[in-house]
Amino acid sequence: MAKRKFPYGYRMEKGKIIICEPEAEIIRAIFRSRAEGHSNWEMARELYENQTDYFSDDVKKASCKISSILYDERYIGADGYEAIVDMELFTAVQKLRGKSWTEKQSPRLVAGRTAEDSAPKKVQTFSTVCIPNKEVFDKEKALKTELRSENADIEKIRNMILDLASAKYDCIS
Repeated sequence: MAKRKFPYGYRMEKGKIIICEPEAEIIRAIFRSRAEGHSNWEMARELYENQTDYFSDDVKKASCKISSILYDERYIGADGYEAIVDMELFTAVQKLRGKSWTEKQSPRLVAGRTAEDSAPKKVQTFSTVCIPNKEVFDKEKALKTELRSENADIEKIRNMILDLASAKYDCIS
């Protein structure tokens, strides 16, 4: 398979990056399935078994591709790409990512719990997942623009980085 130049779901037409609607439908289905609680592996197996282009290498690679898709901010319009999924769905998927491993497992599999043990032991978990909002995306875009400018002001860039870090810190759930 040839190396893609654009994220899955996009293509180049007349010098412009646009949405490839058949692929975009698969992207939307992936986000909906994940939000409904399906695992990357389940989705990968289905796409692989259906010989869906881009996911037909093998199940493990398909699962990795799905993981990359689910956390790629370009699908909500970042970096000049047209949005394929809305912020609400993207955020719902990111919240799933923020759960600790123990919260996702069945009670029998959680660390410190066995079938004979009726009371789980305390497992301390920490969440440091930033669920980006519009402010974060706007600050990232402005910073990238300033970094590309020929007459970039170092002090302005430093302040923009601090503002962005603060906005990302405020998003941690």
